[in-house]
Amino acid sequence: MEKPDGIVITISQKYLKERGIKNWLTDFFNAMNNENWTYWMRLGNRPKQEVLYIYLIMFNKVKFRFNFVMYENGGEFKTSDGRTITANTFLIGCGPLVKATKTIYRKGFQGFRYTEFIF
Repeated sequence: MEKPDGIVITISQKYLKERGIKNWLTDFFNAMNNENWTYWMRLGNRPKQEVLYIYLIMFNKVKFRFNFVMYENGGEFKTSDGRTITANTFLIGCGPLVKATKTIYRKGFQGFRYTEFIF
């Protein structure tokens, strides 16, 4: 793959259970549906390539695609609900959110993977 179209991230089942899937989805959808908001995700390592899209895997399926904005050096970030998250690198994205129209199986993993266009 010469230049990847996107980056794939897994939202872990452990994280979804800790946050509560409904709470996480509410926060995520709010960020995706508000043109003035961005959604910040934690990454351990900073990717070397910028991409067009961010794809999310949940429960071993690619569920969503949204736009890549930028990578930000790590540190602390205060969320809209008052939580403080820390990371080595933040992956920042924004809407519009595109939901997968068919089931796309993809095993979850830690970190990120580059990908060609999925949907």
